Amino acid sequence: MAKRILVPVERTKEKEMEFALRVVRMLARESGGVVRLLAVIPIPEPVCDNRNYVVLTTDQQIERMASASADELRRIAAVDLTACRSRRR
Repeated sequence: MAKRILVPVERTKEKEMEFALRVVRMLARESGGVVRLLAVIPIPEPVCDNRNYVVLTTDQQIERMASASADELRRIAAVDLTACRSRRR
């Protein structure tokens, strides 16, 4: 069975993600596998003021988005899914 399961995370579909995570967690538990969560963030454009000076660089935005995504992935990974029981064969 699967030893490594990669799960792309989409923030906008929370209910579907919860269901998918339940299924994936059961599969990983039954097969002794590991679940990896993946969030893909777009590369943003720099933010400029009305004089066209850069006030927020792309790197700064990516750092903020990466931090927010990491927090979100930690929250998702910590979801209590004790309601899903695995069946050992």
